[in-house]
Amino acid sequence: MTTYHEHSVAAIFVRQLDSAPGRSPFQPGRGKLPPYLAGRAQEQELIREFLESIAKRVPPASDVILYGPRGNGKTALIEWTRREAEAAKIHVAYLLGGDIAFVDQLAAALPTERRWLNTLRGFSSGPVGIRLRSLPPGPVSSALARRVRKGPFLILVDEAHMLGTEPGRSLLATVQAFQSKELPVLLVLAGTPDLRRRLRKMGGSFWVRNKRLPIGRLATDTAAAAILVPLQEGGRSIEHEALQQVVEESHGYPFFLQLWGDLLWKGCADPSVPVALADVDRVRPLFQQECEGLYDELLDELQHAHLVSVAAAVAAEFAASQHVLRERVTMAIQSSLRQKGRQWDREAALAAERVLRHLGFVWAVVHQGTPSYEPGIPSLMRYVAHYERQRLALGGIS
Repeated sequence: MTTYHEHSVAAIFVRQLDSAPGRSPFQPGRGKLPPYLAGRAQEQELIREFLESIAKRVPPASDVILYGPRGNGKTALIEWTRREAEAAKIHVAYLLGGDIAFVDQLAAALPTERRWLNTLRGFSSGPVGIRLRSLPPGPVSSALARRVRKGPFLILVDEAHMLGTEPGRSLLATVQAFQSKELPVLLVLAGTPDLRRRLRKMGGSFWVRNKRLPIGRLATDTAAAAILVPLQEGGRSIEHEALQQVVEESHGYPFFLQLWGDLLWKGCADPSVPVALADVDRVRPLFQQECEGLYDELLDELQHAHLVSVAAAVAAEFAASQHVLRERVTMAIQSSLRQKGRQWDREAALAAERVLRHLGFVWAVVHQGTPSYEPGIPSLMRYVAHYERQRLALGGIS
């Protein structure tokens, strides 16, 4: 049988030097940075450019927004950014949006150093000169000034779609004010597709004024690299047919790829023998069990939003194609709401559509020049459609 070779994909991945010999190099846990971060080369290159800018004490041209469904690697990319920044001697604040509901919480979350508290009454000496009277008043501005006083500063906000509105407004306005004073501050936000709506509520045009990086499923070649390269670096290989099968069943979903890799690494008795289709078949039940756990979580969220039947109607639109016009999806939602006797006007349909995007059930793309959707995870759509058929067969009521 044929096997893939390292030279065919050498340029597709980025290596992280933190794996231990003999241990699985795959990281299927939510948000963990795998030793090999495949398929994000363009995003990494752009982020490096921003970091290089502030490292030279030049304010960035814009801030960075990472958005996409859960499980596609946004948190992993945030962690990679943190490591890159620290390697470049850039000070970093890592924040979780869900932990910050008030402005005072935001100010406290920005790391401070007590020895600067009595010296910040207007100065121009040190690595970065700041005169506080020229900056916005308030605790967030003061906390940020203390950090920028020491040098270039990176603020990472994961789960930014959960950031409170008032602290969010304060953060966006303060960072913009610092940058307008030529101070080296960079803000990187990561969140679900709902982040767009949240940022518009916080900062008006902030969404459109900054660099937006959609983080979705991987293309076939980079999905293959996510499996192949860690195996080869660990002295293992995989047959062509086995790799094709794994890539196909993962749908390019990074979490599934890490899960497949981990199961295959641990499930092959003889590491000297290439992973074969028989190995894939043997560990598939374990893979499916893990997938169903994820599916059940998302199904619970759909049930909580009373949108299971709506999601099933949307899934039916993708039965014949992996790309469906966004307007067609909106119409399918309206029709489903009408059939269930619920409010079915366009506003209600668009609200339901936002929930499906937020949960990663659908993913907005531009296909052949037309605004379209593709499945967030195709197998999740099949799971929800199957559940809905069973529910209806039992006489269930939405």
